[in-house]
Amino acid sequence: MSEIHETKNYSIFKLNAANAVIKKEHVDRLKASIKLKNMLHLRPILVNSEMEIIDGQHRFTAAKELNVAVFYEMDSSLNEDDMALLNSNSRTWSNSDFVHHFQNRGKKDYQMLNDFCKKHELVMTQALHILGQQGGRSAGGIKSGMYKFPGKEIIEKAEQHLWMLGAVQEAIRNKSLSATAFISKIGFFRGCMAIFAHENFSLDLFIKKIELHIDKIQKRADATGYYNMLKDIYNWKNSHPLE
Repeated sequence: MSEIHETKNYSIFKLNAANAVIKKEHVDRLKASIKLKNMLHLRPILVNSEMEIIDGQHRFTAAKELNVAVFYEMDSSLNEDDMALLNSNSRTWSNSDFVHHFQNRGKKDYQMLNDFCKKHELVMTQALHILGQQGGRSAGGIKSGMYKFPGKEIIEKAEQHLWMLGAVQEAIRNKSLSATAFISKIGFFRGCMAIFAHENFSLDLFIKKIELHIDKIQKRADATGYYNMLKDIYNWKNSHPLE
């Protein structure tokens, strides 16, 4: 077991751009916990021989902002690969953190995924969902550095569905100000994507039905609730209902 060191000389540590983006809310939670009872010595940060922080940058930042000692272990064998590996089986890193990490290490597929998110103003969860890469092998691939951005056909279909979503949201906004608060949420997003996936779906008909039954557009608890609501609206007096 390596020796645990203690210091308040924060300048000796280096942050690495490939690490997860530091989240202020996470740092604030850590600071509140440290103020209540400082147990940083029980979970030292990990650094390599260059004093780059491989694991624990949020703990480091919290300690620095509180002007308390940083506890750390040095392991010369640690490198950028270990940043993702150390967090692959924890809840510390989100998919966005893994994408940030690997794109900063030159992985083109991760850069393409991030560019797709920026282009369409999507959070990572939305992007992976619409690309059909929400779980299973795709989720594991993101954490391992083996993620592959989908091909042109899938991208074109995803962008068509995003355009349809925008048209639906605009139709709702034009009829109901109260619905504006939830039609941009992930549950509504997923509910719409499930509706759009039906082969016999008609966007023009759907918008007409929404405008006729805008009072039925209500907040729901989850994607299933939104899907069922939207499906009922679409199927009302429809000779070609969605199954």
